[in-house]
This record gives sequence, C-alpha cells and structure tokens, in this order.
Amino acid sequence: MAKTAGVALFVGLLAVSVSMEVIELNETFVPFRLHEQRKDQIWLVYFYAPWCHLCRELQPLWEEVEHELSDWAKEEPGENVMREEVTVIHVGKMDAIHFSSVASDFGVHSYPTIKLIKNNLAFSYHGPYVKERIVEFAQRVSGPTVRIFDGITTLGDAPGCGEPFFVYIGGESPLKEKFKDTATEKVVFSCFYMAPESVFAQSKSLPVLPAVIVVKDRSYYPYNELEDGALARWVENSRFPSFVSLDVFTLNQLAVSGKTLVLALLTRDDMAEQRSKRLLALVKEVAGNHKASYDRDVQFGSMDGADHINSLLMSRLVIPCLVLLNTTTMEYFVPEQDPTSPQGFLLLLSKFRAKTLQAYGGNGMYYFVKRIFYDAYMVMASVFQQSVLLGCFLYGTPVTVLVLICCGRLWMRPPSHRHQQAALDKEAVPKRAGDEADCVEASAGISEQGLKESCGDSEEEEDACVGETVGFEAEDASTYEEKKKEETVQTQVQNGLKCSDQHQTNEEVMRIASVQDKPVAEKKND
Repeated sequence: MAKTAGVALFVGLLAVSVSMEVIELNETFVPFRLHEQRKDQIWLVYFYAPWCHLCRELQPLWEEVEHELSDWAKEEPGENVMREEVTVIHVGKMDAIHFSSVASDFGVHSYPTIKLIKNNLAFSYHGPYVKERIVEFAQRVSGPTVRIFDGITTLGDAPGCGEPFFVYIGGESPLKEKFKDTATEKVVFSCFYMAPESVFAQSKSLPVLPAVIVVKDRSYYPYNELEDGALARWVENSRFPSFVSLDVFTLNQLAVSGKTLVLALLTRDDMAEQRSKRLLALVKEVAGNHKASYDRDVQFGSMDGADHINSLLMSRLVIPCLVLLNTTTMEYFVPEQDPTSPQGFLLLLSKFRAKTLQAYGGNGMYYFVKRIFYDAYMVMASVFQQSVLLGCFLYGTPVTVLVLICCGRLWMRPPSHRHQQAALDKEAVPKRAGDEADCVEASAGISEQGLKESCGDSEEEEDACVGETVGFEAEDASTYEEKKKEETVQTQVQNGLKCSDQHQTNEEVMRIASVQDKPVAEKKND
C-alpha cells in the first residue's frame, strides 16, 4: 500500500512538474528529491505560514513568478551566454508551520522565506518581494556559480545580470580558489565570472595578475588585499553601485557594511517636492564625479520616506533632509541647512568623517539598552496594529498572571525575622521569670535542709545552732543586704542562666558551708 502511494505521489508530482505549476509540497519533498533521477533538479520554494498576513499577500505574486520562469525556460537559446546555461526551475510552496521539521532542515526560521535548492545547498533570497528581482535571483543562482567569458573582447560586451559583477582574471592561483569560495557564498547577490587576459586588450592593463575586479558605473575597480582585507568582505561592500535607491533590505545590508552612508531622504509632499529634487540631484552629482575617491568607504543613495531610517537611528527625522551615517559607530548628523553646492557638500562630508561635527547616536551601553526597549516596543506595536485582540492576549495574559503572583506573595507573606524574634522574646520573658522563681524556692529549700543537717538531730543542738546562725545573721545584717542586692542585680543580668546550673551552685555552697561548720560541731562535742 505504501509503495503504491509513493508511486502515485511520484506520478502526480512529475505531471505537475511538466506543466510547470506551483506545487504544494509536503513531508515527502525531501525523499522525493533524493531519488537518483531527481537529485539534480532545481527548486524555488516559498515557505509560508497560514497566519502570516504578508504571506497571504504574496500568494498571487508567487503565481506570477512561476509563469515568468516557465516562459523563460521555453525560450530558444540565443547569443547570450547565460541562456546556454538555462536549466528548468521547479516552483513550489510549503506550509512551514504544518511541516516544521522539513522547513527547519532547510534553515527556515522566519516567514515568508524564499530559497532556491540546488544539489545539497539552499540559497536564501534577500531582497524586496518584487517579481523581477525574484526571477533574476532564480536565474542567476540556478546556473554555474562562476561563469566563463567566451568570445568576449571587452568588459562592455560582457553578458550578465546587470552591474555590478565580479571578474577573476588570470590563471591558477590561491586567489582563484578564494574567488570560487566567495562566489559560492555571495552568488545570491551578484554574478561572478572568470576571464582571460585578452579581455583587457583594449583597455588599461592591470598592474598585477592574477587579479579580481568589480565592474560597475561603466568602469572597474581592482581588489587590493592590503587595503581591502578579506576578499569576501570586499565583495560584500563593493556589490552596490556608487549611487543606489535604497529599500529596507538594502538599508539593513548597508547598515553592517562599515561604510559612511550619505542619504537623501525624499518626500512626495507637493510643498517639499522641489527641495527633494535639489537634494537628489546634488547627491547624484557628487556620487558620479567622485566615485573613484569614495568607492571603498562611502555609499551614496536616496530613500523615499524616513520610517526605515528612523527605526535604524531610533529617532524622528523631518524630511526631506540629508543624513550622514557612520555604520561603524552608528553616529549620524543632519545639517540644519542643505548644502547648496558640491564643494559645500564635500566639505560637510569631510568634517563628518573627521569627527569634527556634533553627531548624534552611537553604539555605547546607553544606546544598546535603548535598542532593546525600542525593538520590544516596535514588535508590540506591530502586533497591536495587526490585531488588538491578539496583542491583548499575547501580552496581557502573562502580565496579568505575574501581577496575581506578586499580589498573592504580598498577601500571604509570613512575618519578618525581626517580628518573629520580638514575639519569641515576649514569650521567653515570663518563662524565664518563672524559672527564676522556681530556682529561688529550690535554693531556699536546699539551704533550709542543709542547715538542719549541719545543726544535728537533737532539739538542744538544733536550738543552739539556730541561735548561733541567727546571731551571725544579725551581726552581719548590713553585709547580707548588700550581698543580696548584688545577687539580685546579677540574677537580672543573667536571665538566661538555667535552673540546673543554679541548683548545682547551691549544692556547692551548702557543701562548703557544711565543711566550715564541721569543726565547730566537733568542738562542741569535745
């Protein structure tokens, strides 16, 4: 039965693949691809969540992407080198919540996520959800990681996916291996080529070969390992043209580049439209005329609106305006007045890079803590914007439970240690007083009994002994009273003295007294 179901599934998927329709994938997708006849298939898969609002909006777009790739595969190969390398791209989608284990195997942790699966690798798409950008991504990544220039005499004739792109020139070398490794990692962003030295026959020759160059802005810029560091880092920072129109994805990628961003924030407001046009023209002019000087560490661009830049800077900028941002320190500067000439613009940029202007922001501990609270606030705000009831349930429930737990702890809190100690002391005072009275009575009884034993058994001897004792007490009455007072004070100080200790002390006193009185009794007998 299982074998029959597997065959039926295979036939169904194969039929859908031939018709090039969007395939709804399930947990059988992985074993299906591992089959010997299908291991070389290339899949463009859209992972979604049923409850995701953005995912639902992208469903019609995904149908358009499938139709575009289907038409592209049916075209006859032409002179373009990339067309000779076309392979069929199967388009599918998967519910990443229902089949979470499969999605996790492909590294899906957010929704929506688009991945192109080729061989044993899954390449993630980073960019706006636009049909043209997604199709271009699929066409580029589905082909060879590094393409070969064949029959090309100048860089101007180079086929490709648009500028910028990267070219390795020369023979075998360690740099070539680094270039291949970097291409495997960065092919999701740019195209990579290898070319013979003849490509530069009609242009200025490179000083050193082998070499790696980036072709953009109708020119090329060589890679210098001493100045640019790691090749992958240089490719990441050089894959943008001198001037670029930013979206939220490009802004987030440039925010970690370490470059200085010079952005013209524009508005569509009619009253400020002329100012936006002047700022845009000025930034483009400086970027075009000074691209060679600022290519390595400055990125020029423009952006519609200020929502995304405000989120990055945790600020509220008034647009249109010019923003200078150091992505290394996250310090930014907004001039009060727009520069009116390229010279004034360059002077302002030089002062900012030299840190002679009063900048705002930073990446210290204060801004680190502020970023945590700001991100938490933005997440909560986005949830409440989508659904007030969902926000109340997600955030109100744990807060309510926490408040109830704290109130319960306060109401049922036991007395503090100080109150417990005070209560114990109050209970101990009467007990100690009672113990002291018992000890005094016991001591008195022991003294009386010892006195009788020391005076003898006969009535005459007892009367004589008592008389002597009374005489002794009368003679030393004042001394006795003083001792009694001292004993009272000592008793009050030593409230903790146990009755057993006092009893033992009284026995020792009586024993000493009997020893002292024994010579007197023997003398009387004589």
